[in-house]
Amino acid sequence: MSIDSDEGTQAARYIVVATTGAWVWDVLVSLASDVQTFSAYRITPPDLGHLLSRMVSACFVCLVLVFNVVAVPDCQSLAKVIGWTGAITFPLQSIPFFFCARAVFLNKPTVVAAFAVLWFGILGGSIASAFFIHGSHIGETSMCVAHLGKPYAAGIVSLALHNTMVFVAVSINLMLYTHEETWSGRVKAYMHRRGISQLSKLLMESGQSYIVPIVALNLAAAVINLIPSMPTSYKIAFIVMDVALQNAVTIRIHRLIKSGVISDHPTTTALDHAAILDLTQASRLPALSTAEHNNRTETHSARSSPKSPSDKPPTPGGNTGVV
Repeated sequence: MSIDSDEGTQAARYIVVATTGAWVWDVLVSLASDVQTFSAYRITPPDLGHLLSRMVSACFVCLVLVFNVVAVPDCQSLAKVIGWTGAITFPLQSIPFFFCARAVFLNKPTVVAAFAVLWFGILGGSIASAFFIHGSHIGETSMCVAHLGKPYAAGIVSLALHNTMVFVAVSINLMLYTHEETWSGRVKAYMHRRGISQLSKLLMESGQSYIVPIVALNLAAAVINLIPSMPTSYKIAFIVMDVALQNAVTIRIHRLIKSGVISDHPTTTALDHAAILDLTQASRLPALSTAEHNNRTETHSARSSPKSPSDKPPTPGGNTGVV
């Protein structure tokens, strides 16, 4: 088990307090938007999942804050509660990532099954981690300090692995929609948003850009927890930052998707939703033949072309042209 120094414990407390304050500020700022969004339409299962994740994440962050700054009579019991709360928090927060991968690879059941296995790995690793966190008093004081066994990192490492794999797989899939033929060209097009369709650009900017900070902090927290010499307080502080950021960002993404239905520009919103639906459906349907594509193109052109003078509507009292 790793042991903390007094300086490390104090610095970690500052990190936990600052993280909790930022997370509470985000909740308060977005509270009005959340109430408006979730009250305007009926509650769906994804809504319940996000709300449950919000509440469990709040419990985890607040429990760690109490463990670090409040005099507690029984540190061991509180440490176990933190461990089991984390065992629920990690799997809940990774569910949106799994369904993102499932939507992109809907026609590839093997890929979806692989991500399902990774998600169950998060569940198992998080439950195992709960057995390897312990707490004790600092000397003769009532303040607590945590002690982590080496297997405790299983939860955060499995979470980072799952989310990183989802991000990489989705990014590679989007690269395939570029007009480049080489992988180096596809990577450049992906990074600079060049030579890609408007739909792919929309998905990159509105989805992938939100996931980047989550994955980065996932990996940082996993690496920190894998270093044996790292003080325990820093390991827990990074996990708290990871939980707070991922919860805030995933809730924001969900709110933006849900509030898009009641946008001030319904035509644009509808087109965006239709485009995303078309991408999902395209993975299920075979490619159109050349003849079908030409027929559809001609039909679309005929509908969108200006009407000829003979197509003008008849004037009142004039010849209607109907026998």
